Amino acid sequence: MLDMGKNIYSIVPIYIEKIPNRDSPPAILLRECWREGKYIRKRTIANLSELPSYVIEMLQRALKGERLVSIKEVFRIERSYPHGHVVAVLTMVHRLGLEQLIATKRTRQRDLVVTMIVESNRSSRDPVAPAESSLSAKIKKARRHTSDGFPVHSFETLLQDLATQTKNICESPLSLSAKNIEIISEPTPLQTRVFELLNVYPVNGS
Repeated sequence: MLDMGKNIYSIVPIYIEKIPNRDSPPAILLRECWREGKYIRKRTIANLSELPSYVIEMLQRALKGERLVSIKEVFRIERSYPHGHVVAVLTMVHRLGLEQLIATKRTRQRDLVVTMIVESNRSSRDPVAPAESSLSAKIKKARRHTSDGFPVHSFETLLQDLATQTKNICESPLSLSAKNIEIISEPTPLQTRVFELLNVYPVNGS
């Protein structure tokens, strides 16, 4: 705020300013401001327009003196469950219509059967004799890596890998009244590729 009549100046040394840009997105500029006699001067330090919006927001909060903390300081993990394999198997169960074959209406019994299917796929081997591998599968097995550069997995070992992505039940040590929240761990590159192929994206809050 600047009141020339009363000679009152309120100067923000460094701040972020949004400049309208007609038909283009606004320019986001990091600027500094100072006083020279009766005049207020300012100059641009950097153009932040290419930065993600969440980074700009963090910079704005930091410039206002707000203390930023990491998620580890805000939340503490109380319980952790394997998660990635559940997403993968449940996706295929839905697409194959297996739930409708078990029971046309959702019941607790049907949910329990589906849960047993998910867990049995992770913990036990396929009792059916494997089919003859295709040429591409044989090449992948010989190279021990896929064409994407990922290690070759059997269905069982792939589910074991997916199960390392966890759903964490967390509480905040900063607030006794805060409810527990679920935070899903970041997927590995292999897990990300599997979810892309399945067209599912298990993220926080899902």
